[in-house]
Amino acid sequence: MSGVVRFRRSPQALWRRVGAGYVVGTKEDAEVHELLGGAAAVWDGLAIARSRSGLVAELGSIHGVEPEEIRDQVEEVLERLLELGVIEQVVEMGVELGEVVQIDA
Repeated sequence: MSGVVRFRRSPQALWRRVGAGYVVGTKEDAEVHELLGGAAAVWDGLAIARSRSGLVAELGSIHGVEPEEIRDQVEEVLERLLELGVIEQVVEMGVELGEVVQIDA
């Protein structure tokens, strides 16, 4: 088994739903950032910790598009949210769905 990198909302994130989007920030950053459209969908998807591929698959399923069509946009949003400090990466020990694991008897 290997570690699975997952993304989750940071415990330091301050956020509130506003209309169809969110405003997010941190105590350390005086700026408030608005998440709309795809960015709001990514934030919704991170209500639980998810891997990059798991998040892309989930959002594709919800919005009726193939994961390949949104992968780049989701990755850009993840990178920006990491820069803002409102999400974080965690490594969890376990198996990613679809990962092949060999077990020696």
